[in-house]
Amino acid sequence: MDREAHSDGDGHIYEYETVRRQRTTNLSQLTKLYNELEKKMISRDNKETVKNLYVKLCDRFEEFKTAHMNCLDLCPDVHVVETLEMNFDSCQKNLKEFRERFSEWINGSMENIADDEVGSRISSSSSSSSKAKLRTARANRLKAEHKLKKTEEKLKLEREKKGS
Repeated sequence: MDREAHSDGDGHIYEYETVRRQRTTNLSQLTKLYNELEKKMISRDNKETVKNLYVKLCDRFEEFKTAHMNCLDLCPDVHVVETLEMNFDSCQKNLKEFRERFSEWINGSMENIADDEVGSRISSSSSSSSKAKLRTARANRLKAEHKLKKTEEKLKLEREKKGS
């Protein structure tokens, strides 16, 4: 590909391509973690492994979310932004559904343990962490929507100037 055709003079397109690749890589790694977790959750004997993989999944989702927000910040195409947002919404929904299944799986696993307090501690910290992450995700989403509106307004003004 010709560099001239992909550069806007400030290197924003190259930055965008870099963060878009990071976003895609993180999404791919999320999928691999989901698949690995699904396989491990077949047996209750894998409880510790599943818990560790779940932590990795949550961390990877945060990395994906950061890459997604960076991608939105640099994306030059409003239609691509819409597609990225729909994809991100789907990813959030998948994570939420998986968290529910994970909680049920862990709670079912904890029933086999005599110490009920352990389950309470895990559930409580997981719930608090999930709520904090949800608040952060909502705040980031609002920021992204605001930035999108500003970008759309800017593009509209530029089109009007060119039309005059």
